[in-house]
Formats: sequence, C-alpha cells, structure tokens
Amino acid sequence: MFLGSSHIYFNVNPAVLWEEQGIAAWNAAASYQPVWTSLRYLQEVCAVHKPQVAVVDVFGAVLWKDDFEENQERMRNGYRQNVQFLRTPAVWASSIQDAVPREDRLSYYFDLISYHNRLPELSRRDFEAPQLLPGRRLVKGYLPYGRVVPFSGDVSPLPQEGQPGLSPKNEKAIRELASYCQSEGISLLLLNTPYVPDSYTSLCSVSDQAAALRGIRTLALELDIPFLDYTQPEEGFSPDWKLETGDGGQHLNTRGAHRFSQLLGQKLRTLYSLPDRRKDSDFFSWEKAGSDYRKLAENETLALQTDASCWISSLSERCLVLLAWDSPPQAGSPAACLAESLGLTALEESGVAVVNKGDVLFQGQEYFSYHLEGHRVHLTPDRILLDGEEAAPKGEGMKAVVFDAELDMTVDGVLFPKGKTQPLLRQ
Repeated sequence: MFLGSSHIYFNVNPAVLWEEQGIAAWNAAASYQPVWTSLRYLQEVCAVHKPQVAVVDVFGAVLWKDDFEENQERMRNGYRQNVQFLRTPAVWASSIQDAVPREDRLSYYFDLISYHNRLPELSRRDFEAPQLLPGRRLVKGYLPYGRVVPFSGDVSPLPQEGQPGLSPKNEKAIRELASYCQSEGISLLLLNTPYVPDSYTSLCSVSDQAAALRGIRTLALELDIPFLDYTQPEEGFSPDWKLETGDGGQHLNTRGAHRFSQLLGQKLRTLYSLPDRRKDSDFFSWEKAGSDYRKLAENETLALQTDASCWISSLSERCLVLLAWDSPPQAGSPAACLAESLGLTALEESGVAVVNKGDVLFQGQEYFSYHLEGHRVHLTPDRILLDGEEAAPKGEGMKAVVFDAELDMTVDGVLFPKGKTQPLLRQ
C-alpha cells in the first residue's frame, strides 16, 4: 500500500510493479497529503485489508510544517481531497482534527453553505461517494501524466550537511506510523520519490527541504525503518528532466514513472521478499490494470512522435480527436499535416473539429458543445474543455486532444505552436 501526496499517484505505477514483479499494490494518495493524514489513510485501509508493506511518501513532511501555517489557503483548497475519501467515522473525524483549525472544522463536518449556494445545480452525483478520476480508477490509483514539460536549468542534489529540521508534528506523526505498523504487523518503508528541489522553491526553500530530509533520515535510523530518498543520486535513479517530467521537475510523467516503478519494484522485492501474485486468480483486477496500462503505454509511445500523419493514423478506432485552432496553420507545418491526415478542409480561419479516424463528425469556426460518452465537451478556437477542465496544453496555435472511449479518458494531447516546426507541449 502506497500512501502520500501527488508524488505517489504521479510517480508510482502499480501496473508496472505488477507487470515486472508480480507485486499487487494500490496508491492511496491525495494532493498535499501530510504524514499525519497518511496514518489515517492506513487506518482506513486496515479496517478491511492488512497490507504486507506500507510505503509512506514523506514529501508532505518536507513541504509542510506543523499545521500548514505558512500556507493556509493552499491547505484549505487541497485538504478536502484528503478527507473526502475516508469512510470510517472515527478516522474521518480524527483526520479533520489533525489538520484543520478548530474555527474551520464546521465547514468540513457540515458543508451546508456550499450546498446552499449551489442548490439550483445539485444533482444525484453530489450525494454519492466521491470517485477517483477515470485514469486513477484504471491503474490502481496511479494517474497517467503523458505530457512533457522539461525542467530548464541545472539539477543539483540536495545538500547532505547541516542540522536536521523536521518539525515536531511531523516527527510525532512518523513515530505514530511506526508504532501503528508494528502493532498491526505491517512493514513500514519511508519514501521520497524523484523531483527537482528547485522546482518547489516558491513553497519551500532548498535548504529547508534538505533540513527536513536530514531530520527524517535521523528519525528513520533511530526507529530502524528503511528510508529511500530518490532525490539523491546514490539511490540509483536519475531521471532525464528534459523528457521525464510533465511539469518542470515537480512530478515524473508517464515515461519517467514507468522507469522509476521498475527500479522501485526490484527494491521492494529485495527488501521484503514479496510474493509474485501473477499466477493467483484472486488478483485478476491487477491483471486487468496491467492490460489497460499497456494500452496507455502504446499511446505514450505515440505521444513522443512528431510526424502528425503517422501519429493520427496509428490511433485506434475507439479514439476521438478534439481539435481547436485560433489561426490557420502554415502550409507544410505539423499542424497542417495533422489537419490533412484528419480530412479537415477550409482552415483559412480559426475553428474547431471532432474527428474519428477519417470521419469528420463536426467542423465549425466558432464553438462546439456536446455530451460525449457521459462527459461534457466544449470547444472554442482557443480552448478544449472536458467536464469544465482544460484538456489541452495552453498556448497559441493548434490544439489536439485524443479521447479514448473505451478507457473513458483523454490519453494524449498536443499543442502545435505558431511558427514552430514541431509540437512543443504534450499533455
């Protein structure tokens, strides 16, 4: 069981652990998850299942201090994602008391004001249990992240010398995690996945990050808990931060997560002698997750191509291509080749289109709004929205998004900027 922040659901791929090592794993992660909430997630899991190993991401202890006091607004926006997935009443209430100031707790217990303000638009979905995004349901809590947005600059490992700087609340939470795991017969592993420290300096200085990690390492030695810190090159993994990140070094993209998960799976098998479950019929859902991930991986390979005609002709018939362009593409450019491959005509103006292989389902100059496979799609010449969220990389030029109807999610997206000979951003 992997617990922690977005560094888990972006960087650790259970499908790769299954395919490569036969490890049955699940990501119980949410954005901005602090270590004390990872403990609550583990307690929730243990109400129905006892994992052999709990792998806890320590990035929350690196980034946040005792009560998110340095960034209350970010905590208020992000922490609701953490508590909404908890079902056991006592665990849910404890998670709120752990992290939310007393004066703010009422809005977590009774979200009456929000519901009242949204009364005209409430639907059955508002009263159902919250669901994971389609991508995370598909691959055991992992969120595929196909785009490439490189880190620009030199990448240096965190300094090792200096005083530890772990806050008292984080230290207490790690001790409680260790105690709980020991009482439940669960092996505990602390993990810091790969990221570029400089990419988080707007939230936490490099020196503070390094001090917190030194504090975690000191505490792990005292408690005799393994700690793997993949910001350090000696752990044996060095991402290519020009190709293997989707957001400038904060998280690995699908390609980077695949490589990292291969290495991590080998490490887990070495540390804990985990059984190979691939021959066990009880674990059929992991086999399906592996199969579904292979389909995504095929699209990820295609995403690295720059030949628009080759890229589009290789898509399966279950895929729809959503396009938007704010100006006519230059003759001979990848955008023009893509339009030609899709059978689009009359690109003298801005426009939008929906295409399935060679069948142009819609092409217009102003906008397209439709319900597609249960999702709300809205296209304008400068935006592609899926269920109200941006589905394409931002920028001027031609945008293309591939929606896979079988997987019920977008599997690729590309921006062909004006005046460029190849696509620069993928999503």
